[in-house]
Amino acid sequence: MSQSPRRWWRFGRRSDADTTAATTTATAEPAMPNPPARDPMIPKPPENPFSAFWASGRVPTRANTFLEMAAKASALGKERSFQILELHAGSTVLDVGCGNGRDVARLMELVGPTGEVWGVDNSAVMINDAKAAHPRGLFVEGDVHRLPFQDNFFDAVRAERVLMHQDDPFHGFGEMLRVTKPGGMVLAMDADTENYYVYPCDPVVFQRFISYTARRILKHSRLSLELYDALVRQGAQPIIELSAALPGTYETVSADIASGAPISAYAFFNPPARLHAVQAGVITEAESAALAQAIQTGLDDQTILFLQNQIIVAIQKPLTPSA
Repeated sequence: MSQSPRRWWRFGRRSDADTTAATTTATAEPAMPNPPARDPMIPKPPENPFSAFWASGRVPTRANTFLEMAAKASALGKERSFQILELHAGSTVLDVGCGNGRDVARLMELVGPTGEVWGVDNSAVMINDAKAAHPRGLFVEGDVHRLPFQDNFFDAVRAERVLMHQDDPFHGFGEMLRVTKPGGMVLAMDADTENYYVYPCDPVVFQRFISYTARRILKHSRLSLELYDALVRQGAQPIIELSAALPGTYETVSADIASGAPISAYAFFNPPARLHAVQAGVITEAESAALAQAIQTGLDDQTILFLQNQIIVAIQKPLTPSA
């Protein structure tokens, strides 16, 4: 698809035409700032099973079960994200990382019969499921790092729990900006997984444990905060909201454990996760045993509860390209 010949917003890649033009001028755009450095005191082993699973494009039924539970739990946050997009009848909107189209269905209600809702996902399995379930939706297989759409195509673009799994989420957000019309809203909603609590675990020990674990199994465990920081440093005025504290009760945690999904919430505090933390020296064997006992107690008396923050970061695309 064609690219518009103009200098691009400096957050993300430029279009091919912009790159060519840049070689003939001495004026360079400011460099993209590096994301905040991680705490060097918390080791990060090379394994990254959660993100590797997404990158594989294989999403079995048991993972779908977890995604459906997460969608229900974050329903209020989703609705708030739709409000921020400022959609109306006839709008054209893109859902990045659309999965099986559950959010596309709701977006179609908001834009009405004259609007268009597109979904893009890197999983062919998910795209096929979405096409079968929502024939009115427009679904394509693609990568957020290079979205298969022309510049200034959509009235609004959103991504939910997608950018946190990417190698370069800032580039991905830049792509979302590129395909959005000037004045349109671009929104990302991700989990702040280092602010994750499981009751009745000791909060001090669990915070130390979950900070390490989130950084081990996610590429960007605090992506929302890093994205907000980067946007502000570029002179933008982003919206940032705590959209919801994603809850997990006895029923959802039990179903999560039973599903055995490798991307589940339980994967953050299951026995292998605790063993990793012990081997890395983040928690002691006694502290791991105490966490296990607290989790089991919560399951036995059905009082277990986990809370995970979901944060929205959104900006309105500038009406004119940045200088």
